[in-house]
Amino acid sequence: MEKIENIDPFRDSHEFPLHKRKYVTCLLVLCILILIPIVSHYIYYEYIRPCIVERNRQNKLNDYIEIIKNNINNKEFIMELSQNNRGGLINIDDKNWVAIISHDFHQKGYDLTIFIDNKGSILESRHHYCGGVRGIIQSYDSIKKNIEQIENDVSLNNDKYLNSKIIAEEKEKLISRFSVIAIVAKHHETEDMVLELIERKLFTRITISIK
Repeated sequence: MEKIENIDPFRDSHEFPLHKRKYVTCLLVLCILILIPIVSHYIYYEYIRPCIVERNRQNKLNDYIEIIKNNINNKEFIMELSQNNRGGLINIDDKNWVAIISHDFHQKGYDLTIFIDNKGSILESRHHYCGGVRGIIQSYDSIKKNIEQIENDVSLNNDKYLNSKIIAEEKEKLISRFSVIAIVAKHHETEDMVLELIERKLFTRITISIK
């Protein structure tokens, strides 16, 4: 009967000396230590931080809604609230107005913009406005005049179909540049503004009960 030779796992250890094995081990440990912060950073910004920001956003939205709900008929208060939160109030005419509040969470898809009008409509958006919408609101009068100028200039043409097409194209250019403020400037009725903001999926409606 043949004798089974015992295999020594360290028989060929001379081919891979101890000091080299220590070197490889140290190298592997070093790689792991380098990868740990990289992986941790990725997990935090891809999974943990969005959850934190979403929770903070929802809390901020709830706070705003509670304040607005209690002061929806107080134009002066809403104006001050919007101006203190990177937004402002726009007087459409003697009776109608809209106010916009903006809060930047510095996380794509998690910003908070709130649209309010004098008829109690409240909309919210995740659209990002760098630095808020205050600067764009200050351009409202010039945007409004620009739209009126377009309509007046084009009306000189006798082709009504061509006129409406040109006017629509020019308004789209303004909307692509100034977004919500151009839509506000485009309409005379707040209901039309609200409908277009929702149809374009720039804002969604918030339903609250006002006592």
